[in-house]
Amino acid sequence: MRKEKEKIINGLKFKVTQLGFADGMQLLTTLGRIVGPALSSGSKDNPMAMIGEIVQKLTFEEVANITEKLSKTTRIERDPGRWPVLEPEVDLAGNYDLTLRWLGFALEANYSDFFGEGGLLQGVMAKEAMTLAQS
Repeated sequence: MRKEKEKIINGLKFKVTQLGFADGMQLLTTLGRIVGPALSSGSKDNPMAMIGEIVQKLTFEEVANITEKLSKTTRIERDPGRWPVLEPEVDLAGNYDLTLRWLGFALEANYSDFFGEGGLLQGVMAKEAMTLAQS
């Protein structure tokens, strides 16, 4: 069963419904290829280096595909009580802070069971979160 999470980001309300199995696995494979090497390298002790490693591996096409895939299962409250599907060209254009925060939330909504408490990568992510908090 697909779960839905809601969050306010920069004053805007978002609802993200998890991707279906095939889309979720396809995206997880892409993320694993991009993030995996950074998690296993020595840079995991330095969060900024790890982020740099991840960003260095991303192509525009990958970011565009990830954004397109996640936007299809995201709704935004543009007007009170009205929840249309997110349209990146309308809702995110020119607002890269919002874009990255929404992407982070959409990934969290889809993969928190994998990265979060009790998940396979919990220890790795907990260490990264502690390091970031201390920075």
